Amino acid sequence: MVVTTRHVLNTSTCINIIRDHPVVSRPLIDGFTVGTVAMSVMTFGELRVSAERSARTSEGHALEDALLVAIPAMDLTDDVAAHYGEIRAHLARTCQIIGSNDLWIGVHARSVGATLMTSNVRGFMRIPDLRVENWASPDTLKGHAHAVHANPTHALSPTFALV
Repeated sequence: MVVTTRHVLNTSTCINIIRDHPVVSRPLIDGFTVGTVAMSVMTFGELRVSAERSARTSEGHALEDALLVAIPAMDLTDDVAAHYGEIRAHLARTCQIIGSNDLWIGVHARSVGATLMTSNVRGFMRIPDLRVENWASPDTLKGHAHAVHANPTHALSPTFALV
């Protein structure tokens, strides 16, 4: 059976899962099939930085390793790099700023056709054609995640709609 990644978790979402944040972890546990959720290798790198900076480094690494069993890290590919170059150039031309790692994570999700799960909807909305779900929204408690979809009519259109 081939399973396609449908959701990519950003770093803050993974940290909330590690901390067992009820708003984030419960919908993940209840609502997704194993193999349909992943993280970017960039997210994994950011998690490692967080653990290294922690007073409890070995505990942090153990929690990250446990998370990787359920939510694998996707490797960067040539296709992801091509998307990154295109989108970073577009954002530079339009004077839009997004953190370097966030850009890689968002582009990674977009390049595999997945929805990015984050609480930083505003920042990731700058990435054209990226689908975003806000898993930190109070509406999540009611079973409704906010999905933000880029305007699909133009490959680099910065127009978005909340659905």
